[in-house]
Amino acid sequence: MSDSDSEEWRHISRATERNWKKLQTTGAGRLAARANKSLSSRKFFPREYFSNQANLAEAQEIVQIADERRISTPSVVYSIALRLLERAELVSLSQNHSAQRVATSFVARPHVAQTIAEYSYPIAPSIFEREPPHDEHDWLGLIYQSLLSEGEKNRSGIYFTPPPTADTMLARLDFSHGETLFDPCCGSGAFLQRARGGAPSQLVGVEKDPLAAFICKINLLLKFRAEEFVPQIVCADFFSTPASLTPQKFDYIVTNPPWGALEARRSAKKTHKDAFARFLCASMPFLKEKGRALFLLPESILNVPTHRQIRKTLLETTHIHAITLLDQRFSNVQTSCLILEYTPHQARETAAKIERERAEEIRINTLRKSFFVERNDFYQPPDYIFRLSDRADRDLLRRVFERAPLTLSESLWALGIVTGDNRNKLFPDARPGAEPILTGKDIQLYRTAPPTRYIHFDRAQLQQTADDSFYRAPEKLIYKFISPRPIFAYDASQTLVLNSANILIPRVPTLAMKSVLGFLNSELYAFVYQKLFGGVKMLKGNLRQLPFPRLTLDENAAAEEIVAQIIEERLTPAAMDAFVYRFFGLTPSHIRQIRDEIYSPFA
Repeated sequence: MSDSDSEEWRHISRATERNWKKLQTTGAGRLAARANKSLSSRKFFPREYFSNQANLAEAQEIVQIADERRISTPSVVYSIALRLLERAELVSLSQNHSAQRVATSFVARPHVAQTIAEYSYPIAPSIFEREPPHDEHDWLGLIYQSLLSEGEKNRSGIYFTPPPTADTMLARLDFSHGETLFDPCCGSGAFLQRARGGAPSQLVGVEKDPLAAFICKINLLLKFRAEEFVPQIVCADFFSTPASLTPQKFDYIVTNPPWGALEARRSAKKTHKDAFARFLCASMPFLKEKGRALFLLPESILNVPTHRQIRKTLLETTHIHAITLLDQRFSNVQTSCLILEYTPHQARETAAKIERERAEEIRINTLRKSFFVERNDFYQPPDYIFRLSDRADRDLLRRVFERAPLTLSESLWALGIVTGDNRNKLFPDARPGAEPILTGKDIQLYRTAPPTRYIHFDRAQLQQTADDSFYRAPEKLIYKFISPRPIFAYDASQTLVLNSANILIPRVPTLAMKSVLGFLNSELYAFVYQKLFGGVKMLKGNLRQLPFPRLTLDENAAAEEIVAQIIEERLTPAAMDAFVYRFFGLTPSHIRQIRDEIYSPFA
């Protein structure tokens, strides 16, 4: 849930208010000390980063050895690095060496010795003696990510770019005339080591994490093993602008910045609270006038209200050439990603010329098709939403809005219960004093599945609860919070709801609750939500903007009856889809357009 969206939730109980004060929440009601991913000690393997999934077992064994023997992460990485350098004949070991003496018994080529001179970690014999796979593009980076906890990754934004994504971003870049590539947060060097045709002298990176910077240097030494050079990797905080980079400008900036890393947020200016937005702005002075930047960003940059300022900055200071949606997600990260490609406005451009360029077209590459939109389409106050719709989509949306002037803005909303400890406060079976609770997994189109979890509803022991008037309402709608399309269920059982599902009590003139339910669950509204907002979160702020029609008494009665029969399983959801399509006067061509979009395997 975005910051701005969470601020709109007001219906909480007095017990929740007391808990918020006890837990030191912010004035907006967000738990300042809540358990979240940034505190998680769980480890997971970035499966998207493997070149060969068969190597997962080897990675698991290394992590297990490191955990059991309490080998530090730097020691594991350094041990593997020396083994890789030895295999590439960049390091030679003395004939009588032992694993315990490796740190003092190897001889490196001069440029290698200079590169790793500042790194002197203890050698772990049990790690050094293992033969690294030959078919991994970045074994060091993969193991490093696997050793980090979920909390460490979340706080630092350490999610390295998989090779197919890096190759896509680099595919059209030419290095044949000495063009330079700069990555301001290079991690283990995904872009630098996969730039085709680039020499070491053309590749420059900055990385704040010393161990990631070390890995990047090793990867470049391995890539250009026949050349003698010291990798141009600066270990520093990019926002402090290292002196060695100050006079430089580059032909290309290609990077995957941290997405909302907490450390970056704390020091960010109020206008750009997310780390990726700060990197976008801070890197612009390093790009040549006709240079090109490609950023791997979360899809939420397109439409989430909190990213309004960075969208405005991009429109005012850059020429956006293309936005490309990717069928790529990082392990344990729900947000899809995209590639943003732009060049900077030239300093001599006049305001009049920039205004004329607002009519220029931006190429949009979705997972199904490519098309162009005018820059003017993105200048939509108040939030500068980047809506990726072609002409046919825009015509269809316009048709819907012309016949649907109402919204959910006057409706009542409530969050599901936040336990603060689901593992110990939710039960898989009924127990004395416990009652059923619906979770996001129980929410289906139109109806709920039988609850599979139970809870002792003691407000004093729960982190956040809504008023009883929501849970015990004679009828309410419950919707999945995480879902690629709206999925709402009708509930008249007064059952509790967990925070993976939220509550809506609609107040829309001329529409009964079940009629609202029917429109929300329809194929058309799945299409509308996807085109307007995208993403996989059903945010209240977005749902409030959905358009609803005025119905006559007869139309409302008909819709309500269809939905009642769907809930009772005497009709299928297709009956309500047909009603919605007839109401808006949509043609078979429109229906094919909608279904192609929402049922596409790439949607």
